[in-house]
Amino acid sequence: GTFEAGATPWTTWGAARSPLKQSTFAMTGLDHSRSLRLPARSGAGSPPICVFENEESVRFSYRAPYAGATLEVYIEVANDEGYAATTSYVTATSRAWDVTQVIDLPNLRDADGRQWITIWIQPTNARGAWQVDDVMIDPWIAR
Repeated sequence: GTFEAGATPWTTWGAARSPLKQSTFAMTGLDHSRSLRLPARSGAGSPPICVFENEESVRFSYRAPYAGATLEVYIEVANDEGYAATTSYVTATSRAWDVTQVIDLPNLRDADGRQWITIWIQPTNARGAWQVDDVMIDPWIAR
C-alpha cells in the first residue's frame, strides 16, 4: 500500500492515479515519494490481501481536500464459509496529512485462521482530491 510503483496492483477507476507527494508519516519506515490521488468520482480497490489471526484492523495515512470531506472505506471478504463486509468513513478535520482511526476488518476466517480481504476506497465529496498512502494491516500492533 505504498503506491511507489503507481497504483499497480490496485484496481482504479475515474481519474485515480499515483503522483508525487507522499505522506509525511511514512508508516512503512521506507523513504518513498508517491501516494494515491483520488479525485471526486474515482476510487481504488486493493488486490486480495491475506490476513491472519490477530490482524484485526487496517489504517492508512491520508490528506483530504478540505476539512469535513469524507472518504468511504469498504472492506470485504469472501471464501467457502460465505461473505462478510464492513463500511467505514474517514472524516477529515483539516487539509494536513493525518492517519485514519483504526478500521476493523470483517471476520470470516477459515480453519487455519486466515482470510483474504479486499479494500475499496473512494471519496464521497463532489470536489477536490484525496491523497492516500501506506495502507497497512495493523501497522502498530504489539507482537
